[in-house]
Amino acid sequence: NTRIYFGKRNLKMVYAYQENVRKEIATEFQRNAPDLWMRLRTGTYQLQLNGETTKKMSWSIGSSGMLQASKNFGAEQLIADYRLLDAGVYGLLYGNWKSLYWQGGLRYDHRWMEWQSNQKEFGGVSGSIGSSYQFAKSHYVKVNVSKGYRAPNAAELTSNGVHEGALRYEIGNARLKPESSIQTDVQLVLNWSHFSLTSSLFQNNVHNFIYINRLENSNFTDSILQGMPVFEFKEQDAILRGFELQYDYHPHPLDWLHIGQSLSYVTAHFVGATNTDQYYLPNIPPMRLVSNVQAEFPKFGHYLQDLELGVNYMYVWRQTQIYSAFQTETSTNAYGLLNAKLSAKMNIRWFESLDVVVSGNNLLNTVYQDHLSRLKYAPLNTANGYNGVWNMGRNISVQVMIGI
Repeated sequence: NTRIYFGKRNLKMVYAYQENVRKEIATEFQRNAPDLWMRLRTGTYQLQLNGETTKKMSWSIGSSGMLQASKNFGAEQLIADYRLLDAGVYGLLYGNWKSLYWQGGLRYDHRWMEWQSNQKEFGGVSGSIGSSYQFAKSHYVKVNVSKGYRAPNAAELTSNGVHEGALRYEIGNARLKPESSIQTDVQLVLNWSHFSLTSSLFQNNVHNFIYINRLENSNFTDSILQGMPVFEFKEQDAILRGFELQYDYHPHPLDWLHIGQSLSYVTAHFVGATNTDQYYLPNIPPMRLVSNVQAEFPKFGHYLQDLELGVNYMYVWRQTQIYSAFQTETSTNAYGLLNAKLSAKMNIRWFESLDVVVSGNNLLNTVYQDHLSRLKYAPLNTANGYNGVWNMGRNISVQVMIGI
């Protein structure tokens, strides 16, 4: 990571390399012969030149990309051996005028990918323009319009094997086209001395939305390969809408006390869908409400500093907006989780610093399943009579960090 300065301009140069090795072993007697053995090598780069046009306007131009190679060594194969090259160029322009702050950008990306006997190229333009207007001392509104682009990834194009983490056999689709989208975001932020309120709305129209679909055989029952249900990647136009509303209140004179809530909701459906079981997009989170109460004390007694005590309760509604065709997705019941956290810095002369964090999740030991959990579709567990793997129950952890 290097930055070179010359005058009012500077050049940022970043290069990174990582290697990821994944091994999955079916039994403890085959530790030296993994069933799934993948090695992924990735190199990324970024070159960015930054400068100023005027005191109230600045710009950036640059290029970034990635070189990636994946190879299989195990007996099984989920994603084919592949090589991939991403390269993109972009430009940004941002500035302010009185109470108006604005930013715009444009980018072009190109991907070259080859696997087995296939070679593919994808290209697309993305960009955005947005502004923030401060219409009062502590109140402002933000508006942003953006065009998105995403090329299909290696799993979506090349998969052909059992995905143990999802308990299914996945089949890629070499005919997939890139996703493109137009999204509009609007946010209103209101701040007072002891109360703040934030409201956000968005709509995203996606062309060629990529998703995974369960397959049926000619007898209208599950297609089964290697003992697993078969899923295939597909694409279709879709619309996503949602909102988030949150507030934070710290009553005077109890400035150490914070009370807040946040409510979020997303709904998404396919364009032109006529069957109700194929109307909603799969894997959309249900509406949730998070309520927080937190106390903060910069100094508490002689031995404690930065003491924080927080309790939150998260209620998640039942999700019935599902892609139920071919039993791809099932509904999920509502649930509530109570969590708490205590953290503090302790002044003890034997240590340079001593930080203690005690946290408890799902304190009421609620039995629940997250709607986005892929393990909820596991077979019946004869030990408890439930289908699938359920989420973790009560969990209490203690973390101690000692500076020496």
